[in-house]
Amino acid sequence: MAMPSKWGAQPPNPKNPCRGDGTDPVANRICDSTPRYLKIDYVRVYQDLSPDSIMNVGWDPKTHPTRQWILDHLDEYEDEENKLVEVRGRAFCRTDEDCTVQTKHRRRDNRSTVIFTGRCVNQRCECSGGTWTGPRCIVPSQPSAVSFSPPLIVSVCDGSLLFVLGIASCVAMRVKRKKDAEAAETEGKVKQQQRQHYELLRRQSSLHL
Repeated sequence: MAMPSKWGAQPPNPKNPCRGDGTDPVANRICDSTPRYLKIDYVRVYQDLSPDSIMNVGWDPKTHPTRQWILDHLDEYEDEENKLVEVRGRAFCRTDEDCTVQTKHRRRDNRSTVIFTGRCVNQRCECSGGTWTGPRCIVPSQPSAVSFSPPLIVSVCDGSLLFVLGIASCVAMRVKRKKDAEAAETEGKVKQQQRQHYELLRRQSSLHL
């Protein structure tokens, strides 16, 4: 909490007691009355969209990945009573258009079909299925911050190992088939030589008779 220096604090006073040095009774009363719980209906952000502007549109621009920062520092944003939860719907609405991105698809008859990602039920947004999330159902669902799957590097290594084993198995099968074919060919030649030798002996015996 930011406290003025006249209350005995050194702004911005992060992770320090609210009262500063505790000598100012006004500051003590203010600190005793906090925290206050506020309900925020919406936040309006004004951003410069002119061609020469360097501002980014949105809360999570590529130059400043806010979402990833929060996920990497969850201990600073949550506690035992306020855990990270995925918000799906529940924003105030008047019509279904308040709860959807209104994705349009062109049909074969050149008529457009609007696919709603959410709908307004009792003045509250409800997201359709599990593909869209967010208070107004306009954010594509993303993997949870807490994952029970193996790390990406482990998955890549496992996939690479299976790929190599698959190739090795195919090569081994081809080598085995080639050896079997060569063995069958050799056996055929041996049998043919045996038949020729038998035929020669039969002719010789018939001549002696």
